[in-house]
This record gives sequence, C-alpha cells and structure tokens, in this order.
Amino acid sequence: MTKNADTVIEDKILYILDNFPRVTPSMLQITLGSGLPTAVWRPVLERLIEEGAVFQCQRTTESPAGRFETKTIISSEPITDDDEDV
Repeated sequence: MTKNADTVIEDKILYILDNFPRVTPSMLQITLGSGLPTAVWRPVLERLIEEGAVFQCQRTTESPAGRFETKTIISSEPITDDDEDV
C-alpha cells in the first residue's frame, strides 16, 4: 500500500522533530529537502499544529549585538514561558 504525499510529509516532520525537538521553519525546510516547496509542507505542518501533535511559538530574544529578533519555534513538546533555552 502506498502512502499519500501528505502522510509521507507528516512522517518526515514528526521524524525530524523526534531527532531535533526544536527547529525554526527554515531549519525544517532544510531537513525536509530544498526540493520540497514550502507551499506543499506548510499545510501539513499547520494541520499537525491544529491537532496538537506539533507545537509552535514565537519568542523575542536579544542577539549578542543587542538587536531584538523574533523567532518562530516548532517543537515536539509545548514550550512554556519558563523555557530559557529557546
């Protein structure tokens, strides 16, 4: 039995997050492969987030140069405000 494309992408996303529990969307794109367009995998990721299988949050951090940056983090576990290592 052949898996459909969404199931294959879902399996890849979950596998990546099993190995790398916190990634940015850019990191996820690299690990999925640059040949897979964002327009293809993003809807699968959004569905996983809606289902609670994957979590997403945004954090504002200060760089060593003193600039503020907002990062989107995709994770296999919920990230709380107490998590300093994001």
